This record gives sequence, structure tokens and C-alpha cells, in this order.
Amino acid sequence: MRFTMISVGTRGDVQPYVALGVELRRAGHEVRFATHANFAAFITGQGLEFANLGGDPVKLVDGLMKCGTNPADFALTYYRFASAFFEEALENGYRACQDADAVLYTNQTSGGSHPIVEKLNVPAFRMDICPFDRTREFTAVVWPFDWDINGLSHQVWQYAIHLVFRARVNRYRRRIGLSNYSLRYPYNDISGRPIPVLYAYSPHVIPRPKEWGDHIHITGYWFLDQQQDWQPPAALLDFLADGPAPVYVGFGSMSDADFERVTHTALAALKQNGQRGLLLTGWGGLGNGDLPDTVFKLDAAPHEWLFPRMAAVAHHGGSGTTGAGLRAGKPTLIVPFLYDQPFWGKWIHKLGVGPAPIPRHKLTVENFATALKTAATDEGLRDRAALGEKICAENGAVNAARLIERYMTA
Repeated sequence: MRFTMISVGTRGDVQPYVALGVELRRAGHEVRFATHANFAAFITGQGLEFANLGGDPVKLVDGLMKCGTNPADFALTYYRFASAFFEEALENGYRACQDADAVLYTNQTSGGSHPIVEKLNVPAFRMDICPFDRTREFTAVVWPFDWDINGLSHQVWQYAIHLVFRARVNRYRRRIGLSNYSLRYPYNDISGRPIPVLYAYSPHVIPRPKEWGDHIHITGYWFLDQQQDWQPPAALLDFLADGPAPVYVGFGSMSDADFERVTHTALAALKQNGQRGLLLTGWGGLGNGDLPDTVFKLDAAPHEWLFPRMAAVAHHGGSGTTGAGLRAGKPTLIVPFLYDQPFWGKWIHKLGVGPAPIPRHKLTVENFATALKTAATDEGLRDRAALGEKICAENGAVNAARLIERYMTA
């Protein structure tokens, strides 16, 4: 079978879906992956066909950094980002799906993907790294308020996104011969049939809500393990061998004009605790400048190799990085910047595998030092972080690939 996968966002957003594409390819299927040109070499390097969707994820992150966790600001910022390449993405996405037996797309790309699937009359699957379906058991992913309105928060968020994009999507629908979307949120089904949903996180982290239908599946994390293709630099091996396990500090693809302050805060907190640290630079340039001998700066490394060698991990709270830290069995401190990251920070703390999250704008030397010390030394956190053994046993990408095959052959 031939599958087209559609995703947008940062490298951390895209990588889990690539892991699923790799599993589908290993099962003998052809996979075309439509996303930003920034990731073309990454996609083809995994043996998948690349299709350029358009757009620049660096600009998306830069825009979202300005709005933080405010859901209204997020919706408008995402709309401005998508608007810059919306027409291009629709045309490119339509071409990428022409010969597909099924299309897999994310919640963020529903506005463009849903009409394409409807027009081509092919099976669809929604794949996501965060829980977007309505439930009364927890709030919507992008919901910064402490109001006790779990179910309503999902409705508010879904309708906000739908209404922001509705006019533009409807223009495209009319152009390809489809009727307009009504005010009703349209993306959960096609012609009254529920769209199967595949969630790339562990049910041991977020248990399945009781009211979800049978078409919604939590498969386990989709990890793209790259350890066998990566060789650690000798200087890194020497640093790790030269003392106790360091604390990992890295903020992935997050970019911030204030990263110099963030770097200073991290270094001062590590010094105050007498801890060794490993700084991963990411897009934001964390760690630029002179560093003490107790801190090692690294441009990139596979999480599956690096995290088991750490005392604890501190990061921005992206879903993939969070899953990697949990799989390694390491206590996790999340410093959320935007979007789903506060959600994961709250869940990590609720699970008892990490200190309370510290929002980026509230980060100080004192609270960062306290949280890093707790993460690295609290025996209770370390014991509960043993849930990593359950995550290791899940093989989520394989589970998802088999579910897709089951749907396609039913």
C-alpha cells in the first residue's frame, strides 16, 4: 500500500511521525512524507519519499515564542504562519496525496488535509503526539487557565481553531467542488464516519479517558532511534567518565532573544548546586560563550544514547523529548515555553516523576537550582521514574503501523 503523511512544525514535532513512516516502510509499504523543505534531507535519509509542503518552521517558533501559552494568541499566530503558505500547502498537499491509498495527517494540518481526503475519497487517519479529543478527565492541551471546565476547554479550543481558519478553508473547498463547512467542528469525521485517531504517547503517562470511542487509540511513543548511526565525540566520553552523571539542560527547537539570560541562569544554578551539566544547544543557541570545566556543550545527540547517562533531564517539555526522558527512567524538570509544553509539565509533576514545571518567564537561578537538585537527588522521583521500563516495552510505532494495516484490510 502507498501512504501519504502530512505534518508541520519543528523537528521534534515531525520526528515521531517519521518514526511511524519508517515502520510502515519496514512493513513493505511505500511512504511519502509531506512537510517543510527544512526537513527534506532528514526525511529521505530515513528511506521515505519527501514532498515539499512549504513554510518555514523557524518562523513559526519565532512567532509562537512571542505569544507563549495564551490560546487566543496562539491561534492567531498559527493562523498568520499558516496563511503565509496556505495556498501553496493546499496545492502541494493535494498533489502529494494523488496516488495514496490512505492519508495520515496531524491535528495541526486538519484544515487542509480533511478536504483533500474528502475530495479524493480515500481512508484517513489522524496522528498526534498530544491528546486533542474531548474529555472531561483533563483540560485541552492549550489551556493555561486553572478553571475546572475540562470538557468545555476542549470545545472552546476546537471551535477557536475552526472559526479562525473556516473562511479560508471554505474558499478552498468551493474551489475543489466541496460544500462549505458549517459552524460545527468538522474534523472528527468524514461523511458521518469517525476518523481513526492514533496517539503517539504512552497510556502509562496519560490513561485512556473512559468516554473516548473505539476509533481512538493510544499506541505508545513513536521513537526514531538513531543510536546505531551516531558516534559520540571523544571529548564527550571523556567528560562523562571524569565525574558523576551530569544534568541534561536543553530546549530543543525553542528560540528566544533572551537565551543569554537563560544560559546564565542554567550555569549559575548548576554552580550553586555543585552539579555537572550537559547543555544541548538547539536552535536557540543555548550555551554560546565560555563554559566552566563542569559543563559540556553539545550540538546534537540521540536522546536514547544520551539520557540514560544523565542524573536527570531538564528541557522545554516537547512531547518527544518528554517521552525520551521518561523512557530513560530519569526524573524530568520541564521549563515550558509554549503550546503543549505546560500540559506535559503538569503531567510530569502529577505522575510524580519530576518537580513542578517552571515557566520560562518565571525562571530564576534560585528556583532552577532548587528544582535541578530535587530532580537529581530525590529518591521518590527516581523510584517513580521506573515507569520507563513500561514505556520501553510498548513499541508504539509498530503498534500504530499494525493498527493502520488492520483498518486498511478490514
